Amino acid sequence: MSEIILFTSGKSNRATQGGKGAQLTALTNWGFNVPAGFIVPVDSTPSASDLQHALQQIQATHFAVRSSATTEDAQNSSEAGHYDTFLGVLPEDVAQKIKEVQDGAPHKMAVVVQAMVASEKAGVLFTANPLEGTESMMISAAWGLGKTVVDGLCTPETITVTSPTDYKPVSQLDQPKQLVLTQGTVKEQEAPQGPVLSKEEIELLFNAGKQIAEQANSPQDIEWAFANGELYILQTRPITTL
Repeated sequence: MSEIILFTSGKSNRATQGGKGAQLTALTNWGFNVPAGFIVPVDSTPSASDLQHALQQIQATHFAVRSSATTEDAQNSSEAGHYDTFLGVLPEDVAQKIKEVQDGAPHKMAVVVQAMVASEKAGVLFTANPLEGTESMMISAAWGLGKTVVDGLCTPETITVTSPTDYKPVSQLDQPKQLVLTQGTVKEQEAPQGPVLSKEEIELLFNAGKQIAEQANSPQDIEWAFANGELYILQTRPITTL
């Protein structure tokens, strides 16, 4: 029997799937629009046939391969970004990248393999404001892939939101370049100028953030992306800085 766990399995288990894998499985089970994927559990090495079968079920042309530590994205410790992530991975290279994630970790961990979303805009949503400690939400957004915001490669457009129709800017976008997925390669391009998010997109993010925080029963730090006008939830974790 394959040890690979699809997000659609509905079985969320931090001990075997790591924090990221468990949260993505939970998000999928709650009905949110999560890019399809699977988890290679802790202490597992999938066979070539099992891996090929899992990749065929996702039917993506490129993948993100990411670490998922059991101590990651916990209520009192996020450890986000401490381990390896590979973007734009071709199906034939997934097995090697899984091995590189496992070999590069200081301890045993699970690995997440997920369909890559070629986003036009992406960012982070805090369902409680970590700067003010208030119940207002805070959205940071930039053009292209979310790595630009998550890794601090630009000054994102930042907005505080108290309701779908009540929001105000905190900082304006300063982003000369955006990262885009083009033919399987992550490249830099000139970033568009002007506001990133429309009123409709802010409303979508506010409503999704509220629903995820309610399901998780705690304030959340959510990574999101828009591609072809569709909102994707890429990850969620408890806010640890309130």
